[in-house]
Amino acid sequence: MAARVRHGRHGAFERPGSAGSGRHPHVRHPRNHRPPHARVTDTTAQYTLHTSANAGGLLLLRAKIKASTGVPDININDLVTFCAIQALLAVPDVNVEFIDGKIHKHREVHMAFACDTPRGLMVPVVRDAHTLTPASFPSR
Repeated sequence: MAARVRHGRHGAFERPGSAGSGRHPHVRHPRNHRPPHARVTDTTAQYTLHTSANAGGLLLLRAKIKASTGVPDININDLVTFCAIQALLAVPDVNVEFIDGKIHKHREVHMAFACDTPRGLMVPVVRDAHTLTPASFPSR
C-alpha cells in the first residue's frame, strides 16, 4: 500500500520514491501550498484526523489481559495509543510536521492526547512513545 501525505486543501502530494521519501529530511513547498491556518500561526496542531475502526479485537485482548493474573492493568486507551504509535512507525510518511514551508519527517514518535480536566483542556505529550509498551503508558 503506497502512503501519501497531503498538506492543505490544494497541497502537493509526496509519493514514496519521490524526493521526500526518506532520502531527504524535508521537502520544500511553495508558500501558496501552505494550509491557511499555517499562514496565521505555526504554533497550533497542523492537522486533526478523525476516523473510526472496529475495536472488537482490542476489546477481546483487553478482556484476556484483565482475566490474567500478574499482568499490569492495561486499559483500552493504552491499547489504542499503542496501535496508533505502531501505525506511525509502519507508515513514516504520516509522522511529519510542516514547518517553514518544509515537510520534516520524524523517526521518533511523540504522542499527544487531549484530556479534559477541572482546569480545562490539557494536552500532555509523551516523548519517545515508540519506546514504550502499553503497560508503561500510565507511568509516563
